[in-house]
This record gives sequence, structure tokens and C-alpha cells, in this order.
Amino acid sequence: MASSLHLQPELVVNHRNIDMTGNREETQEHIAKEKNQTTSRLLSLPPEIQLIIWEFTVTSAEPLFINCACDSSYGGWTEEYYADRELWEKGERHPPWQPGLTRACASIRADALKMFYKLNTFQAGYCYECDLDIVIDWLKTIGAANREKIGKFIFFDANRKHDRNMPKDLIKILRSEVVRVMGGRVESTYDGKGCKHVVRFGPHGDEDLMALEGLFREEIPSKSPLQEVSSVSQRSGEPLPEPRGTDEKDHVAVKVTEMSTHLEELSLLG
Repeated sequence: MASSLHLQPELVVNHRNIDMTGNREETQEHIAKEKNQTTSRLLSLPPEIQLIIWEFTVTSAEPLFINCACDSSYGGWTEEYYADRELWEKGERHPPWQPGLTRACASIRADALKMFYKLNTFQAGYCYECDLDIVIDWLKTIGAANREKIGKFIFFDANRKHDRNMPKDLIKILRSEVVRVMGGRVESTYDGKGCKHVVRFGPHGDEDLMALEGLFREEIPSKSPLQEVSSVSQRSGEPLPEPRGTDEKDHVAVKVTEMSTHLEELSLLG
């Protein structure tokens, strides 16, 4: 009876250009050296060409969806909406994975992964029909460092009256882990094309408040921020200063004030 030959996996080696009469340590050392000398042909291209290839490979002209969009994006409860919703429920559609190029090697990953998060638009629905849990899970999975790389993350509803009719859906976002745990800052925009809520993560999320604090310091630099707010509110008899034009900090202050007022109105409705 012929006996079958069994080889241990670690003894199976590429015998090309290897002296099989040598000892095992020399063989493994040769294989390791041969692998280390292998360099991707992509990395031999000029850096500017590499970056063009990375960007073309990892970016999309269309938003990358984190969950199934609300029915308003489909024009109502259409067959297309229910078909897409079923694909999401079955897992056949899913939040975006990191592109394969970013797993090619550490050198490529360092640039390509940053481009993937910075240059794409990540979009999620937030109406009562949308799965918010899958959005939170995705944000947790990519980690804090990658969340801070995101250039544009949007909660979107194509119905421009949605927040007026269903304010609790927006409040659900503001009370979710996206804001309370991950530190996301929500900026709302109503431009007639729908309800858009941009979320920013990381240290830059405090820029608005820092700019607001800077305005008070310009008025009374010798006092603390709390004293400054009190002093400004007490000077009711004094004439108000003239508007300072289109200074960037003024725009930021107005934006934060309008957003805070809007959120207070929504919380009263809740």
C-alpha cells in the first residue's frame, strides 16, 4: 500500500534559488530576505503620481451611505425604497469598508486612508424609519482617530420640512452617542434641498465656542469669560456698538447663536 507523504506546513518552502542541503535556519533567513527586497512597483512612481492614483481609487463622486436613506430620498414609499431597505436588512448593502488599497502596505495606507475619510462625503438618514444603531456602530468601529479625519459627515433628509414636522428625529441625534459620547458637533443647514446636519469630530469641533469666547475677550480682556458675559448683559443702558462688518468671528458667533436658539425651540417641542 502506497503511503502518503505528509509535510509540516513550516517545512514547505519555495525552493527557487534555495540550497535545500542547507539547514532550516539558513532557509528561513533566505526567504525573509527575499520578501524584504520585494518592493511594489507603485511605490517607484513619482509621489505626485502616487497621490493621484490613491485619490482616484479611494474617493467617490457620490455620497457613501452609512444606512438606508429615508423614503423622502426615493420620492416616497416606492418599490425602489423597499427593495433597498430589504438589501440593508439582509446585510447585502452595508456601511463603507476601508478600500483594499489601504491594506496594501503601511506606506500606501498612511496617505490613502486619510484621503478616504477626508475627501468622501459620508451620509446617513435619521428619520424614524432609519437605522441609527448601524451608524453609531460604524463610527465606533473606525475609531476616534479616523472619525477626526472625516471631512464631511451628514445626517440628511430630502424632505425640507422634516425637522419642522418631526423634531424628535433631530433630537434623537442630539441625544445619541454621536454627540454625547463621541463629541460630535452638529451644524444644521436648511437650504431648500432638504434638512442637512453636518457632524464634525475632534478638537476642531470646539472652534465655534473658542471664537465666541474670543469676542468677549476683545471687549473686556481683563475679566474672566463668565464676568464678561455678566458685564455685557448689565450694560443695558449703553448704546449697542455698530456691527463690525463681515469678520469671520462675527459669522461664527451668529451661527452658534442661531443654532442654539433652534435647538432650544426643538427641545421645547419634545
